[in-house]
Amino acid sequence: MRLGNSFRVFREHKTPYIDLSGPREEVAAQLNKVMSDEIIIGDDEAFFLHPGDLALATTLESVSLPANIVGWLDGRSSLARLGLMVHVTAHRIDPGWEGKIVLEFFNAGKLPLALRPNMAIGALSFEIFKW
Repeated sequence: MRLGNSFRVFREHKTPYIDLSGPREEVAAQLNKVMSDEIIIGDDEAFFLHPGDLALATTLESVSLPANIVGWLDGRSSLARLGLMVHVTAHRIDPGWEGKIVLEFFNAGKLPLALRPNMAIGALSFEIFKW
């Protein structure tokens, strides 16, 4: 899988916390208040992820899974060695999913990392369900 051109980050805010126990719509509304609008970068540009920062991004490729197949996204170990987490927790792609995969980048390393569109960020594997 390759990195697309779309990113979102946490902007400066004064929100003391986000209550994750509420209805999904309320949590999404709270999250939208602290997230930036979509940031689109050109194919020849870099998005810099600084140590301790989280950014959402999307894959270049779109995925379309049938109802009996689940997908798993694994980040590249060469990126992990630099402290880059490609998915903080959600690496499962549900059966029936269609669209670009949302990535949860986190820089746990010591240096800023330049992320560029089209760079390889991981691989997909698939599992077939038999009912």
